[in-house]
This record gives sequence, structure tokens and C-alpha cells, in this order.
Amino acid sequence: MYATLLFLVSGGLLPLLFLPWNGWGQLDGPVAISLAVLVYSAAMLSYPVAANKERILDMTFWLFAYVFLGLVPLVQLAERSFPWPDVYSDRTLVTAQLMTLAGLLAYHAGTLLGKPSKASPPSSGSLTDDFAKPGGARQFLIVSGIAILVSGALLVQSGSISSLFLPRNALESVYETKSQNLIADQLMKVPLFVCLIVGLTMWKRRAFRSVLPKLTTLLLLVLCLIVSNPISNARYWFGSVMLTLCLLFVPWKRIGRFGWTAGYLLLFIVIFPYTDLFRNNLDGDIQTAGISDIFVQKGDYDAFQMMLNAVDYVEMNGTTHGKQMLGSLLFWVPRSLWEAKPLSSGQLLGESSGYFYTNLSCPLWAEGYINGGFVGVVLLFGLYGFVSRRLQSKYEESRRLSAMSIYRIVVPFLSAYQVFLLRGDLMNALAYMSSFLLFAYLFTRWSGSRSRSQSHNLPADRADSAVFSRYTRSNIASR
Repeated sequence: MYATLLFLVSGGLLPLLFLPWNGWGQLDGPVAISLAVLVYSAAMLSYPVAANKERILDMTFWLFAYVFLGLVPLVQLAERSFPWPDVYSDRTLVTAQLMTLAGLLAYHAGTLLGKPSKASPPSSGSLTDDFAKPGGARQFLIVSGIAILVSGALLVQSGSISSLFLPRNALESVYETKSQNLIADQLMKVPLFVCLIVGLTMWKRRAFRSVLPKLTTLLLLVLCLIVSNPISNARYWFGSVMLTLCLLFVPWKRIGRFGWTAGYLLLFIVIFPYTDLFRNNLDGDIQTAGISDIFVQKGDYDAFQMMLNAVDYVEMNGTTHGKQMLGSLLFWVPRSLWEAKPLSSGQLLGESSGYFYTNLSCPLWAEGYINGGFVGVVLLFGLYGFVSRRLQSKYEESRRLSAMSIYRIVVPFLSAYQVFLLRGDLMNALAYMSSFLLFAYLFTRWSGSRSRSQSHNLPADRADSAVFSRYTRSNIASR
């Protein structure tokens, strides 16, 4: 019932509401392909609700595709108007649409290939209860204390706490280079957030036997909300923090999946364009407009247009043969050591298009196309879908076995964050995402190694049989 309702609303009602009535009389090739993308994405959104699957990575991927590559282009193409003034040929429009479909189909195929075998039980190393073992709370307190001290020291060095509530474009960095500022910013926020996720998860699993870890978790929550507030932080980070916390603790039921999807649609369509009110000042002057007008006027919805710019760039210059991808993966290399380091793809497309403003998005589809044409798009999204499905399966497995693992930390964050990753550009998205993944890995690795050292004398076959026993019991219970 809920899946059918979701499909009818997203695949039928919303296009009727947002597409101008005169647009239906101009149903040409590009508009028709946008409708196909929209309906396909709506169907993929509805499937997990019908199948009662908790696929949070799939959910946000298809939500992004539905809104930014289906609904928004439908309105923009019907009016032949885009956020940045430009004119495109029908050939460019169709190529960009086919690029969209190629990426979606490759992602879908990758998720099918990444489906794990049902016959094999989880290995003892893939799922652990290290944080719930004796000493887990002590390790949590130690790491959390270090994170709080580092964040406090960096906050003092940057000025005062009042700087946390200034518009981010008005902040003056005390560091000499952009790289130093990025590192300090991430050290101030990310370790606190990782510790908060671990603390809340341990508390929920009743792993805390005393009051001190609970008080530390509450302190982490307060500090995290302060340093990650929506005034001095980019909306992608504040949104990722809040959505991750919601994904971790809001119950997932069949109607809950419908509610999550509807809530995300409301967020992307209505709330998203107004979440940068405090970028330049604290006035917060809201200037409302029709949603269809926002789609064609605000740069927040320029994802499809940047794909059009990518098509024109490749038409004039050819592909970069992976050079842009290499620059994104090696974002951490200073330009002083690599003078020929590529610009971010958003800036590259902005400059090649003659825009005066070059801090632009560059969707993952455009990244693949710039680096290798349609072959690059297919390979990139096939791999992306494969990895997403494997991560998702590990996350579902750990929840089913009530086991604490790194997937319980990483996957909810990636589900929320991948909206920024998909919208791009890739270089900036990887720079911010990598710090979270690094600290999550270091936390679990350090805690896990200490817990395993405390139980070094336990036979390995007992550990393996314990995991297998939990796995078997959970499968029997689920049937």
C-alpha cells in the first residue's frame, strides 16, 4: 500500500504539480527522457518500501537521482531555462540525459553484482562486539577525552567561541593556507562526531554500566551541536550530522520507510534552497518563490546544467583520461609539490564555460564523463553500486546480529553525506569525507585491538562459533 502510494505521488503527482502546463505541449526528446529518469527513480525508491528493506544508501541515492536529475531537469528543460545563463543544443541536452540513464543503470547493475551470497555466514573478523566488552567504556572515555581536548585547543587557537556563530564567509582564518584551515576544521568537528555516534550506539545497546560514559556522551552531543551549528558550517555538514543521528535512532518500519522518503523529498524540494541563509550574514531574510521558479533560478539546482557543461567541455577538449579523477583522489597533495595538480572539476567547468563564479557543483556523472566519456560513467557507477551494496549488506548484517562494527558508524553517515558526494564536486567531497572515514577506522581499530588483546587466550574456534551461532539464531528468528 505505502509503496504504491509513494510511486503514484513521486512518479505521477509531483510532475503534474511542478511541470508548467505549457510544458506538456512541448514534450520533446529531452523532456521525455527526463520523465523516464523520473519514473525509473520513483520505481527504485518504492521498491525497498514494498520489499520491507532497510537500504539507506540506496534510498538517498535514488532520492538524489529523482530530484536533481529527474524532477528538476524536467522543469528546466520544459522552460529551457537554467540557473546559470547559457544556451545548449538539443544534442548536448540528449547526451546529458543519456549520461544520466547510463549511470543509473550501471549503479543498479553494480548493486545486483554486489549482493552477498546467502550461504556464507559472517566471519568473526567482520562483526565484533569490541565496544561492548569489558574495557570498551574505558576506551570510549579515553578517545572521547582526547577528541574534546583537541577540539577545545583548536577552538581557543582560532579565536573564541563567538566565532562559531559568525557567518562562515565572514570568518577570517588564522591559518596561512587552505589546507591548514581544512585540517584544523576537520580535527575540531569530526572526532567529536565519531565519538558521539559510538557513544550513542553503545548507550542504546546498554553497554554502559556507569554514569560517567553517559555524561560524556551527553557532553559530546552538546559540543557536536555547537561546533557543527548551521550558522558557521556548510549545510552539507550540519545536514549530514543531523540526518545521521536520525538514521541511527528513528525506528525503521514499513510506514517509517515511507515517512523517511517523503521527509527527504520535502527536504530536497522545499527546505534545501533556504538552508544557506547565514552564509554571508545573520539577517536570515527569507525571500520566498515558487518551487518551479527556484528550480530554474537558484544555483542549488545546477547539477543537470553542470552535466551539460561537461558534455560541451568534452566536445571541445576531449576527455582528461582520468587526470581529474587522479587529482581528486590525491587531493591531499599540496600544490607546492604538484604544480600541475588539476583544478576541481566544478571550477574547471565553470572557467571553461566563462562563468564569473566558479565555486560550482559537478555531479558524479559529470566526473565520470570528463574522465572517460560514457565508458567512464558506466565503470564509475558500476563500482559505486557494487561498493554501496556491500557496505549496506554489512550494515544490515551487523544490525541483525546486534553487533557493533565500523559499518554501524560509517554507513548511516555515508547515507546522509552521499548527497553532497553525488552533487560534487568530487575533490571537495572526498576531502571532507576522508577525514570522517579515517577517524572512524582509527577509533574502531584501536578499540578493537585493545579488546582482542585482553581476550588473547580465548580459542579462535570459540569466537568463530559464537558469531556463527548468533547468525544462525537471527536467521531462524527472522523466518
